Amino acid sequence: MRNFYILLSILFILAVLIFLSSFIYLDKEKHNTYYYTVSLDDQPIGTIEVDKYVTEDKRIYKSSSSIPFYSTLNDSKARLALDRKYNLESYAEETSGNGASETFTLENIKNSVSLVATFQSEFIALKDLPVRSGTFFLDEESPLTYLPIIEKYDFRRGRSQGFLALAHFAINLPPLKKVITLTSIRDEYVKVDSRYIKSECLLFKAQSLPQAIVWVAKSDRSLIKVEIPIKKLTITRTFSPKTFEVKEAILVDKPYLEKEVAFKSAAAQLAGTMTIPAKEGKLPAVLLIGGSAPYDRNYEGLFSSLADRLARDGFCVLRFDKRGIGSSKGDFNSTTDSDAVEDGEAALDCLLSQNEVDPARVVIIGHADGAAYAAKLAAKKDGIAALAMMAPLAPGIELAMGRENLPDIASRFGWGEEYVKLIMTAKEESAQYVNNTTSNSTSILATRCFLNKMRGRLAERGLDTMKAVRVPVLILQGNDDNIASPKYAATINGAIEEGLNKNHKLVYFDQLGHLFGTRTSDGIHRVRYEIDKAVSDMIKNWTAQTFAEIEAQAKAASAKAQEAIPAQAMTGP
Repeated sequence: MRNFYILLSILFILAVLIFLSSFIYLDKEKHNTYYYTVSLDDQPIGTIEVDKYVTEDKRIYKSSSSIPFYSTLNDSKARLALDRKYNLESYAEETSGNGASETFTLENIKNSVSLVATFQSEFIALKDLPVRSGTFFLDEESPLTYLPIIEKYDFRRGRSQGFLALAHFAINLPPLKKVITLTSIRDEYVKVDSRYIKSECLLFKAQSLPQAIVWVAKSDRSLIKVEIPIKKLTITRTFSPKTFEVKEAILVDKPYLEKEVAFKSAAAQLAGTMTIPAKEGKLPAVLLIGGSAPYDRNYEGLFSSLADRLARDGFCVLRFDKRGIGSSKGDFNSTTDSDAVEDGEAALDCLLSQNEVDPARVVIIGHADGAAYAAKLAAKKDGIAALAMMAPLAPGIELAMGRENLPDIASRFGWGEEYVKLIMTAKEESAQYVNNTTSNSTSILATRCFLNKMRGRLAERGLDTMKAVRVPVLILQGNDDNIASPKYAATINGAIEEGLNKNHKLVYFDQLGHLFGTRTSDGIHRVRYEIDKAVSDMIKNWTAQTFAEIEAQAKAASAKAQEAIPAQAMTGP
């Protein structure tokens, strides 16, 4: 009998342990946390934390990322909700940093999707996009969106399996309907921190999107690694999240002086850097004006490296933080194009007030939207000697080129005709929100959207500004630019010609993208671009030639005036 009670006690203890273990297991099934390290060019640049929750009727995935090596928009929070059968319900993301923010919100009600995205004081909205049941949401750079797709992959069957998804690849465009194919190709061990995890390797493919490679743990089917070779981006599981110390890239052996400047523009106090060569006398000067992207004065390295090159060649250079970015005050998210032009004019006045600057030899260089802002200044302000535009974007140019340009972009990126129609629908619906109210903002899907910048752009005739420019113009365009189409540069060049300005030049650069240089990611300094030497040499040589021509014209005009004096004396009283 004693043995019986002992056996009964052992069974009771085992039952309690099993009972408690089941709770631990169920709790683990209901909530899992995963950590990932993000690497660019084989250098770690940030971390992502992903939480998965399972309730009675929902599957919820949340992520929080910190990418301190990005110069701006380096923090992000996202939430993805699906029902228990993996039907998409909603997705929301906010990315912020350095005074700017972007948001994306999507809701799916009865297989009808509505969405809104805000970016750079603008937004795009779309209602009632029909989708099928079981459609997933994919952002290739977010492990959060891979998890439910991997969970639905049948690893026992293996081979190629297809999934429907809304692929989100650009904040200013609606998501693209895609069939994603996951194909198991091999088993291999993946190093995670100090251990090796046996994983199944799968190809992750969708037409017109970069191919990814995914590794999934054999033990629990958790996501171990994502690699996108064309972007040189890797996201790897970690059990020990890292803390990063980030430094700003500092140029050494600088044969020039850099000093901080502050100046007022309308209601905003702006800050910038003056680069001054160690030379005597009045010097030629350059004002750098960036576009509407939320970059600071260094402009992802493009402006800081260009300022360095120009200063070594004897130019004073002013670059500045945009309103609400870096050390400049104000609200970036509500800034309009008119505000940006005002800020550029204030920066020009600041440059001209420097004792070292020769006011007769001032050049403005604008990049992207900044090219249009610079063109407006060149058209309205006296004393600007020349204008250079890099990857120019002109407000209203898409409207001016109309549907003619969309097929060209579509063919470059492999978009179909249906997606081109969807883009036009989203633009038209967004314009309706702007035109149907006189207020500065509206609420769409509980998201605040500013209207004034888009209202101004809908009425803007950017090519007319180009026609009004009378100073010499240099246009620089990279043929691999995925943001400013090379056709834009040709259209803008044609508008300058149409305005009877004969002194203009358009130069294309093969294998250069939007920021005209090579990306550097060394794991120590912020990710940055170093301007290509051929581009900086082109700016330097063209500027020197332009100044020489202006000086020659001034001397010829002076000589002609001197020749006219004796003739006037002979006909005088």
